[in-house]
Amino acid sequence: ASGCIGGTINWSNGAIGTTTQVSESGNYSATCTTKCGPSNSSTQISIQKLSIPTPPVITGGPLVICGTDKATLTTTGCAIGTLKWNTGAVTLSIIVGEGTYSAFCENICGKSGNSNTLTITRGIPPLPPIITANKTVICGTEKAILAATGCVGGTITWSIGGTGTTKEVGAGTYTATCTTICGTSGNSNTITITTTPAPAPPIITTNKTVICGTEKAILTATGCVGGTITWSIGGTGTTKEVGAGTYTATCTTICGTSSNSNTVTITTGSTPPPPSITANKTEICGTEKAILTATGCETGTINWLGGGTGTTKEVGAGTYTATCTTTCGTSGASNSIIVTTGPPPPPPIITTDKTI
Repeated sequence: ASGCIGGTINWSNGAIGTTTQVSESGNYSATCTTKCGPSNSSTQISIQKLSIPTPPVITGGPLVICGTDKATLTTTGCAIGTLKWNTGAVTLSIIVGEGTYSAFCENICGKSGNSNTLTITRGIPPLPPIITANKTVICGTEKAILAATGCVGGTITWSIGGTGTTKEVGAGTYTATCTTICGTSGNSNTITITTTPAPAPPIITTNKTVICGTEKAILTATGCVGGTITWSIGGTGTTKEVGAGTYTATCTTICGTSSNSNTVTITTGSTPPPPSITANKTEICGTEKAILTATGCETGTINWLGGGTGTTKEVGAGTYTATCTTTCGTSGASNSIIVTTGPPPPPPIITTDKTI
């Protein structure tokens, strides 16, 4: 302390004299006392007791750089002392390329241990993304949705233009790329979206083409996979019960409606004509039998006069006819066959060449 001529210096720590030695952190001041009294306190001097600093902490990035990019690293925790990087820099922040970086803090008491370590690496261009589609066949103005994955932190660019992880498209062939700060990938896998034409006409068949009275035929349509059958007389479904008439059908899918199917015509039958009967013989003897045969009733049943059915009948003497019965009714009687019984032969006549 100076400026206390003829007086006594009194220090705030209790010491007296123009000098005092201190070993603790604190704020120190002094007064000057003469016979006229003490002065006001002097200005304060702050003394800080230091120790070896703790290691600083470094933060920053990016930790992956591309091309001529740089990373910015910054330290904290070296407020009293000098920061020194392993690169030789002494600033709080440094701009660096790829490498491994640390720092320490040094003051008059010594230097800290090393800080944490940050490693800056050089990135490579991204791998191609992978694309998928919710459908690969579309119809008319329908659209497919493409989705791209595998481009973390980058931007998907589609081969037909546009960006984003999804893309609504029509028919065509598509790829995508991934762009990051390290460059652009090669093309992804290829997805091809095709357009399906309207379905082919169905094929219809019937269980019968001739019906009688209130009878019905059943139409069946095939060849309309994944679609809806619509009948020319109205109604949908793969089968249709119908009366007499001419019928077609169409097939409708998400791709449109087919042209007409083949045509099936159901007609109304009439009463069958009488059958024709013949006999293997018309004259029999004793217990002998004749065999009658009926023709001309291919789709019906032969009914014989006197009972029995079938195209043949074994009979004795008598007069016979037959009818033909179908779903459309019973015919009139056939021609008649008469089977007769032959008489016994006459007695023979005998002669002799001599009587004696």
